[in-house]
Amino acid sequence: MIVRFLVFSDLHYDYIFDAESRLDALISKISDSSLHLDFVVSLGDLCCPIKENKPIIRKLYNMGIPFYYCVGNHDCENSNWQAIKNFAEIKKPYYSFVVDEIKFIVLNISRYSSM
Repeated sequence: MIVRFLVFSDLHYDYIFDAESRLDALISKISDSSLHLDFVVSLGDLCCPIKENKPIIRKLYNMGIPFYYCVGNHDCENSNWQAIKNFAEIKKPYYSFVVDEIKFIVLNISRYSSM
């Protein structure tokens, strides 16, 4: 059994001038059916969890393969846990999921890691 996944980090959408084109390039790569990806994980620092950025997370959740989000330190700089939870559509800042009988654990070390 082979599990294939893509991991990315530090898009910093709100701070990088070419973030939109980098996001589109990432989604294009993920959508390449020759990769046969089982899931995608963001390791954090994606974007600020604000209403204006909701289309970013929606793009990732709507790629056609499972997307998992890990809270990064910059994701929670000017926000609270409730905003992050609602934005990322997660219940806890840590969780697990299973793919082909392999358990993956998403942890974080942000200030919300004990919730």
